[in-house]
Amino acid sequence: MTRSAATSSSPSPAGPPRRCPTRAPAGKLAGDGAYDYTWTPDGTLAGTAGVGSPGTGVLDFTDRHTDLTGQFTAAGTALT
Repeated sequence: MTRSAATSSSPSPAGPPRRCPTRAPAGKLAGDGAYDYTWTPDGTLAGTAGVGSPGTGVLDFTDRHTDLTGQFTAAGTALT
């Protein structure tokens, strides 16, 4: 099971809804304004998606050092 890094809108008392990242593992980003990230329970990067682009995310392939080495779609046949 992965932790979702999607963001949710919450009402702001002073104006329109604002984006609030969901909780990510300690020291990890849930999002950086351009991308949202999904992490495994042990803190390994699992997926990346553009903010505001549902259904366009990719699965992340990491090496044993947790360095990002490639990305692929669920239906993909090759790493990019």
